Amino acid sequence: MSESGQKIPMSATPDPTQFLIAEYEFARDNRNHADASAWEMTSIVWGAQTLLLGFVLEAVSNRDAQPLIMLIAVLGLVMTVFNYVVMTARNRVCNLMNKICLLIEDRPEMVFKPQSYLNRFYRPRIQTVAFRIVNSLFILVWLAVFYAAGRLFFYHNSPSLSHISWL
Repeated sequence: MSESGQKIPMSATPDPTQFLIAEYEFARDNRNHADASAWEMTSIVWGAQTLLLGFVLEAVSNRDAQPLIMLIAVLGLVMTVFNYVVMTARNRVCNLMNKICLLIEDRPEMVFKPQSYLNRFYRPRIQTVAFRIVNSLFILVWLAVFYAAGRLFFYHNSPSLSHISWL
């Protein structure tokens, strides 16, 4: 009923196109939310790791700090794995939502097909490859930090960090 008390007529059969549009918007919005949340989390994790690395590299030559530096390196590795797990889940959600959008766009009544248009110009997995490269580099750096700190702690008579042969 409207505010004036009159009945508002409802059609007996709802327009199926409206349901398709609602499904499409749901899929698109969920994809966008998953994508934005995951990349925001990734930037926070990478920023935190960079900050930790700055503190670690400043204190790496201090033998008393080596056990703490090794623990921080383990924390950095855990953060990197966590980041990978979240982004993998995000990829699954985004890919599923994209498939839903594409299925809806394949319907003849759908004239505007933005996801199909985007897919023609956006190389598949470009973000995934870039993410994996950066995330893998963090793993290598944290392993190097752990190795250097462990070597300096357990072999305290060895030369300074600038003279360590890494291999």
